[in-house]
Amino acid sequence: MAIIEAPVTVEEIKQYQQIRTPDYALLANLLNKAKGPERAMAQFAEDTQIGASTLSRIVNLNIKKPLSIDTIVAIYEARANKEDTYLLESLARANGLFPEDYAERVKSRHDFAARRNEEVNRERMMKNALIAGVVACGIQVKGIVDNPRLRQEKIPMLYPTRYGDFMLDLCSESNITIIKEWAFYLFPRLRNRQDEERVRSVRSEIHMIMEKINVWFLLDAWEPDEVKGMKVSFVFVDEELFEGMKETLQRAKLHNEMSLILMDVDDYRVIKEVWIPGDYEQLSNISVFEIPAPNYNDDYMNNDMYTDEDEEW
Repeated sequence: MAIIEAPVTVEEIKQYQQIRTPDYALLANLLNKAKGPERAMAQFAEDTQIGASTLSRIVNLNIKKPLSIDTIVAIYEARANKEDTYLLESLARANGLFPEDYAERVKSRHDFAARRNEEVNRERMMKNALIAGVVACGIQVKGIVDNPRLRQEKIPMLYPTRYGDFMLDLCSESNITIIKEWAFYLFPRLRNRQDEERVRSVRSEIHMIMEKINVWFLLDAWEPDEVKGMKVSFVFVDEELFEGMKETLQRAKLHNEMSLILMDVDDYRVIKEVWIPGDYEQLSNISVFEIPAPNYNDDYMNNDMYTDEDEEW
């Protein structure tokens, strides 16, 4: 029989420590969940005693630092569904807060915990920056889906299990683009001296990555219409892995748009985006991350923009 742990209390959450980068899109989703579909944001602001402009910035991913524990608690205590007692920890984890014992293991550089924490931080920074970059170039985003699961079951051995680590649902009508969805696979790994000591070559790492994503290329070859209107991007912060993937896929002949993206690990801007060869029509002639940001207001995304098909916490 599975053991279901009791939800954490407000007093326990107040002892949590900040050790990870917040997942701003997940925070926006959880805030909307706490608000509920029937309550206006202005009313929710009054109920939480948090400024409406602050709540708007959270929902619109326009925040640059973690929320305070008091803010997390206020959102939780004003939640629409009082039976959702696990929402508090979900908010805390999305904000990068963890129990004191785990935080101490990370701070003491405990091997696995510290390495895993660094990798998750990079992954969240990549995700936050990619979403911000797409929105900044003027593409309207209708929704953000975390761990989007594939629903088709005609050929289960062929299909990937999910549409990337997260996916953007694009307002294709207003964007004048054939792309309706943009899925991202994130590879936050950085090669280091330890890899060299273990004689773990770039080629071997590329081989492992290809084993993870090769179902996409089979799907594109055998059932291209199943992903028509979708763009898939594989995102790296390690230049060696990026270049290795580019060389590996230089002779590909795709039917649907796929690209490789390299991000700067210092400021998480997109350094370059290259397209995997194919006969598809590209979203644009240049990377959207190279397009100057137009002026827009805080209403560029709908308050219900985010869905989560496989919530981690």
